Amino acid sequence: MWFRADVGVERPSRTRIYIDLSYEDDVVDWRSCVDEGGSNFQVRGKHVGLTVNREVYRLIAEILARRANLPAIGDSSGAAM
Repeated sequence: MWFRADVGVERPSRTRIYIDLSYEDDVVDWRSCVDEGGSNFQVRGKHVGLTVNREVYRLIAEILARRANLPAIGDSSGAAM
Protein backbone atom coordinates (compact mmCIF):
# COMPACT_ATOMS: atom_id res chain seq x y z
CA MET A 1 0.00 0.00 0.00
CA TRP A 2 1.34 3.37 -0.95
CA PHE A 3 0.30 6.79 0.30
CA ARG A 4 -1.52 7.52 -2.97
CA ALA A 5 -4.01 4.74 -2.15
CA ASP A 6 -4.89 6.60 1.03
CA VAL A 7 -5.36 10.00 -0.60
CA GLY A 8 -6.61 8.85 -3.99
CA VAL A 9 -3.96 10.74 -5.95
CA GLU A 10 -1.95 9.20 -8.77
CA ARG A 11 1.64 10.24 -9.27
CA PRO A 12 2.80 11.19 -12.77
CA SER A 13 4.23 8.14 -14.57
CA ARG A 14 7.59 9.85 -15.09
CA THR A 15 8.05 10.38 -11.32
CA ARG A 16 10.54 7.97 -9.72
CA ILE A 17 9.80 6.91 -6.16
CA TYR A 18 12.53 5.77 -3.79
CA ILE A 19 11.46 4.17 -0.52
CA ASP A 20 13.64 3.50 2.47
CA LEU A 21 12.12 1.07 4.92
CA SER A 22 13.23 -0.52 8.15
CA TYR A 23 12.19 -3.84 9.60
CA GLU A 24 13.09 -2.32 12.97
CA ASP A 25 10.58 0.56 12.69
CA ASP A 26 8.29 0.36 15.71
CA VAL A 27 5.75 2.87 14.34
CA VAL A 28 5.21 2.02 10.66
CA ASP A 29 4.99 -1.58 9.45
CA TRP A 30 7.59 -2.04 6.71
CA ARG A 31 5.06 -3.80 4.46
CA SER A 32 3.04 -0.58 4.22
CA CYS A 33 6.10 1.22 2.84
CA VAL A 34 6.76 -1.09 -0.11
CA ASP A 35 5.83 0.35 -3.49
CA GLU A 36 5.82 -2.18 -6.33
CA GLY A 37 6.35 0.63 -8.84
CA GLY A 38 9.20 2.25 -6.94
CA SER A 39 12.71 1.42 -5.83
CA ASN A 40 12.64 0.03 -2.30
CA PHE A 41 15.71 0.06 -0.06
CA GLN A 42 16.11 -1.46 3.39
CA VAL A 43 17.89 0.54 6.06
CA ARG A 44 18.45 -0.18 9.74
CA GLY A 45 16.94 1.93 12.49
CA LYS A 46 13.90 2.93 14.45
CA HIS A 47 11.24 5.34 13.18
CA VAL A 48 12.41 8.63 14.71
CA GLY A 49 16.07 7.69 14.33
CA LEU A 50 15.76 7.48 10.55
CA THR A 51 15.82 11.29 10.37
CA VAL A 52 19.39 11.32 11.72
CA ASN A 53 20.52 7.96 10.36
CA ARG A 54 23.85 8.12 8.52
CA GLU A 55 22.89 5.11 6.39
CA VAL A 56 19.72 6.89 5.17
CA TYR A 57 21.63 10.01 4.14
CA ARG A 58 24.31 7.91 2.41
CA LEU A 59 21.54 6.12 0.49
CA ILE A 60 19.95 9.43 -0.52
CA ALA A 61 23.34 10.72 -1.69
CA GLU A 62 23.94 7.56 -3.73
CA ILE A 63 20.52 7.84 -5.38
CA LEU A 64 20.99 11.52 -6.20
CA ALA A 65 24.50 10.91 -7.54
CA ARG A 66 23.24 8.09 -9.74
CA ARG A 67 20.41 10.27 -11.06
CA ALA A 68 22.88 13.09 -11.80
CA ASN A 69 25.41 10.64 -13.30
CA LEU A 70 28.03 11.57 -10.69
CA PRO A 71 30.65 9.27 -9.13
CA ALA A 72 29.47 7.06 -6.28
CA ILE A 73 30.49 7.88 -2.73
CA GLY A 74 33.90 6.36 -2.08
CA ASP A 75 34.58 5.96 -5.83
CA SER A 76 38.00 7.52 -6.35
CA SER A 77 38.15 6.54 -10.03
CA GLY A 78 35.86 9.36 -11.07
CA ALA A 79 33.70 6.92 -13.06
CA ALA A 80 29.94 7.40 -12.92
CA MET A 81 27.73 4.79 -11.37
